[in-house]
Amino acid sequence: MLPASLLSGLEIAPLPRRFPFLTADGREVEYLMVYALLTVDGNTMRCPVIAGPEGRFLLGASTLELFRYKVNPVEELLESIPEHSEEGI
Repeated sequence: MLPASLLSGLEIAPLPRRFPFLTADGREVEYLMVYALLTVDGNTMRCPVIAGPEGRFLLGASTLELFRYKVNPVEELLESIPEHSEEGI
C-alpha cells in the first residue's frame, strides 16, 4: 500500500474498479489498485499496489513473497529466503 496521492503524482493509473480488503480489526474496506515496478535490493518486479490513504506505506505478504523475503517476528527483521528453499512459496 502506498498513498493514492503519491501514485497519482507518479501518473500511475489505477485499475478501473475498487477491490475489497479486510483490515486487521475486521473492517471491510475498498481501495483502488495499480500495478507498479518496485525495486528492493536491486531487484525490480511488477507488483500489485493498493492506492491507500495518506501516510500509509505498507509492504504486504504477496510483495514479500515475490522478492523472496520473510518476516522474522522475534528479531523484527526481514530475511531473505534462499533460492534453493521452497519456504514461503
